[in-house]
Amino acid sequence: MIYPWQKDSWQRLFHGWESKPNAWLFYGRQGVGKAAFVMEYAKALLCEQPLEGSYFPCLQCHSCHLFSQGSHPDFYQISPDEDSELNLIKIESIREVLAKVQTSSHLGGWKVVLIMPAEKMNMQASNALLKVLEEPPSKTIFLLVSHSKDKLLSTIVSRCRQFALSMPNEKEALEYLSTQPNFDENTYFHLAFNSGVPFFSHNFPLELYQEFLKVMLEPRLLSCLDFAQHYDSEIKTLDYFFDWVYKWLADIILSQQGYGLKFNRTLSSCIEKKLKNKYNTRDLFALLTLVKQQARHKNHPLNTKLQIENIMLEYLSLSIG
Repeated sequence: MIYPWQKDSWQRLFHGWESKPNAWLFYGRQGVGKAAFVMEYAKALLCEQPLEGSYFPCLQCHSCHLFSQGSHPDFYQISPDEDSELNLIKIESIREVLAKVQTSSHLGGWKVVLIMPAEKMNMQASNALLKVLEEPPSKTIFLLVSHSKDKLLSTIVSRCRQFALSMPNEKEALEYLSTQPNFDENTYFHLAFNSGVPFFSHNFPLELYQEFLKVMLEPRLLSCLDFAQHYDSEIKTLDYFFDWVYKWLADIILSQQGYGLKFNRTLSSCIEKKLKNKYNTRDLFALLTLVKQQARHKNHPLNTKLQIENIMLEYLSLSIG
C-alpha cells in the first residue's frame, strides 16, 4: 500500500523499472510513510506478475502471498537490535543476511534486502555493507531507508541510487488523517506541532506538554524546578524535552519577526501578548543553538533532571522585562 500523496513518487520509481540499481537509498523525514512505500516496492520486485502499466504487485501470485504472510524466503529485513542500548544495527545482523544472499534465490527471482533505518548501522556494520555494495551478489537489490541520510557513510550513499520521499501538504495530510479511527480535535495540534508530518506518536504526553507551556509562558524559578522534577519522574528520555524547547524558542523568534507561529499555533495571541517584547532575539538564538548542541548529547549519563534544569534556568535568565 502506498499513501495518496505518494502516487507521483511511485510513477517516478517505475519509469526506471527496467534499469534497477543494486542499491536504493530512500530518504525523507521520519513519519512521511517511507516504510509503507518501500515495502510496496519490495513486494513488487518479488511479484511474479506486477500489474502492467503501474507495476504494483498483483497480490495474487505465490510470491505475493508469501510476502503478505511475512514468510517470503527471498526477502530479508534488517532492523536495529532490540537488545542494544543505543538501538543500533550491529555487524552480526548484516553478516547473517549477507551470507544468505550469496546463494541462489529460493523462488528464482530477485533477492531483496531492506535495511531500515539505515543510519542506525554502527561503523562495523556500515563497513561490512560497503564491501558488499562494491561487489554485490547477483540478482540482489538492497533497499536502504533513512530518516537522516547525512548520518550514513558518504561511500555508502555514493553507491546507491537516491530517491527522496516528500511530505504531503496540509490538505492531503488532513484528508488522510480524517479517515483514521483515532482522528480527533487533537489531530490538528499534532499535525502542526510535527511540522505537517502525518504519522506521529499517539502516546504523546499531552498533559506534561501543557504543563511545559504554562511554565514557559510565565517562567518562575520554582515552577521551572518543579517541571524538571515532574518530567524526570514521568519520562526517562530527553527526546521530548529538547524537541519542545526548540519549537518553543523557534515560535517566539517567529513571532518577534512578524511571522505566524509554526508549531504552537493555538497560542499565537497569547505569545504575542506576553512574550513578544520580553526577550532579546539574539539571546533566543543563542539559547536555540545551545539546545541543538545539547540535544546531540542527549544520551549523556548526566542526570536528566539536571539537564532540564540547566536549560530552563537559562531560559529564565533571558527575560528583559
